[in-house]
Amino acid sequence: MPEWAQFTDEEIALIKQKVNQRFDKVMIVLIIISPFILLVMPYIPSRRGRGAMIDKMPYWDAVLQGSIIWFIALIMVWIWNHFSSQRQFSRNRKFLKKRIVKTEIISKSVGIFYNPKNQIITELEGKLNKLDIKKKEFNDFNIGDRIRIEYEEHTKTILDLDRI
Repeated sequence: MPEWAQFTDEEIALIKQKVNQRFDKVMIVLIIISPFILLVMPYIPSRRGRGAMIDKMPYWDAVLQGSIIWFIALIMVWIWNHFSSQRQFSRNRKFLKKRIVKTEIISKSVGIFYNPKNQIITELEGKLNKLDIKKKEFNDFNIGDRIRIEYEEHTKTILDLDRI
């Protein structure tokens, strides 16, 4: 049996979510700053020799026209990313491998303001050094506990986290 066949549907969904996590964060930031961009866009000159949109039409008409084009472009980028990530995942699925590592918790950190994440810091290197976990699980672990981490090798998606 191929190794990729050992993943459950929940684990496959976690891996897909991890692959798209960076794009989702960028899209959220872009949607948040979109109103500012749309309010400034009519003042930006277009091509060489042409004036800004504000010179050719009223301000709110220019904002409306720019916002329609902007959101159509965002939707097209989102659709393109969705299908390309599906294609990439199906191509690379045969390379998925589970790994199990045993380590010790060095410290714990709780984000307060900007980044409210519960992190466990381990003695491993790379992306497995800081593990973001749920608050319910965070309270179950203490500094110095030995833990077993089951993860997918390429995306470093945490599939299971247990105390030894």
